[in-house]
Amino acid sequence: MSNSKTTTSTTATTTKKKQYPYHRRHTRYEIRLGIKIKADEEYETETKNISLDGVCFEAPKTLNVGQSLNLNIDLRSKAFAGPINCECRIVWIENTESGHRYGGQFTSFEGAGFRKLKNYLKTEIKLQRSE
Repeated sequence: MSNSKTTTSTTATTTKKKQYPYHRRHTRYEIRLGIKIKADEEYETETKNISLDGVCFEAPKTLNVGQSLNLNIDLRSKAFAGPINCECRIVWIENTESGHRYGGQFTSFEGAGFRKLKNYLKTEIKLQRSE
């Protein structure tokens, strides 16, 4: 009987991975950061969560899976001067009441952007844990 539960659990996990293959490659942190998005036009929104691999955000604009975007992420921290400039590719979309929620996988970072994001996340998580 326990084997059937294990099989069901494994099947559910496998199905979720197929549906959202980019989830949980890296730990996602629920941090709200301002982002400027440049696609066909430029607009601002906020992250829902972020990881070293990608970002989740909501936007009223329609984007498409596979579409590439330029992002400017404001770390809102004097210790990490300046925003991170990077590119991402939309890998999933969910409809919401206010528009759409998107998952973007980072494809490249300008300069030391990846290292800056990595250090920011380490610092932010230490601060959250100490509160």
